[in-house]
Amino acid sequence: MSDIDFQNGFLCGLATRGLIKTGSQYEPILWNDEGIYSYFYIDFKRAIAPFSLGMLTESIIVYGDVQIPITGFEKVSSSVYKIFCDISNKPKGVLVFNRKGTLLTYTNGQKLPVFSTLFFVLGQDSFESLDYAYDMSNFIEYKSNSATEIYGFNLIEVVETTLSDSSIFIGYKGNSATDNISLTLI
Repeated sequence: MSDIDFQNGFLCGLATRGLIKTGSQYEPILWNDEGIYSYFYIDFKRAIAPFSLGMLTESIIVYGDVQIPITGFEKVSSSVYKIFCDISNKPKGVLVFNRKGTLLTYTNGQKLPVFSTLFFVLGQDSFESLDYAYDMSNFIEYKSNSATEIYGFNLIEVVETTLSDSSIFIGYKGNSATDNISLTLI
């Protein structure tokens, strides 16, 4: 299973449980300053009513390989906030989503829509595996008088993380194995 398949499955699961409204999905804009991994920006696209750090951490979840704690925030404009948390060493990206019962609201009183957004951290090499679990991959490399065949397959480990008393996130941790066979023609 690729990361893209996992994300699609995750979104389908959220939609099935009623956590995402069908039709149009709200998605804020996320980015970081290249080479700085202690914060990222989130643009909610509309002015947000004042909130506290507790309200933010109860509403927004930042997830890499494990949940990343939010340590603070700074208001940049009425809709853009700088969220302080450690996003270093996240080659598979950072998933940011909010809970159904969010405490964040727009300035007109409407609740912030449920969202789930993945962004890749600028300044880090991103890793994206497009193979399915247990699929065999065959790469053949030819040189002047030799041939090399490389066979690889992905192994998947299920990882369960408790997000709160009532929420459990089940993710997948991918591993891979590669076997090299070289043959030199004489």
